[in-house]
Amino acid sequence: FGSRVPLGDPAPDLSVMAPALSDRLAARLHSVFSHFQLQAKSIEVWSEATQTALETNVALELLEEYSQRLGSEIQTARDELRRGQWADDEAVHAQHDTLCFCLAVWELVHEMTVGSGSSAARLLQWYNRHYLDEDLAEWWQQADSQAEDPAALAAGSEFWRHLHRLALSDRRAEVLELLERRAAATDPHTARLC
Repeated sequence: FGSRVPLGDPAPDLSVMAPALSDRLAARLHSVFSHFQLQAKSIEVWSEATQTALETNVALELLEEYSQRLGSEIQTARDELRRGQWADDEAVHAQHDTLCFCLAVWELVHEMTVGSGSSAARLLQWYNRHYLDEDLAEWWQQADSQAEDPAALAAGSEFWRHLHRLALSDRRAEVLELLERRAAATDPHTARLC
């Protein structure tokens, strides 16, 4: 337990952020935390005064609102940098990248611990958004360009490889559209119906 095993890139150094932005963000995050604490205390006092057990959904809703507000403040700080010279100033660009990383981590933690619904689907959506965006666009473009090519019907063709990748990335609508176009191109009866 004494030594740490590196897991990819090191955590971003938040101390590199411009003092003004850093101070504003810290103040806003503190305000969100203080508001959450006041709400939680108010609910606790009410529960004790009425001798009523707190319903789980009330606590979950409060926690989810708190988490959403934290994410919103990080996003606001990132957007403030985007309105400035983040593309031209290396230090500002580094701050922007740090906030993007923080926002991605917040989103993952929020989705997996606070959000409701199927966590596997949400995890895949998060991964697609943060790591596969460009790949998904490329796979779509390449499959789209081959969708009506008769040679692309062969097993093992690039069309099928890209289609499989899209399907594994939970891109159901895109896969269906490509398959419909593929079927219309190879079957005249299907073409008349579509």
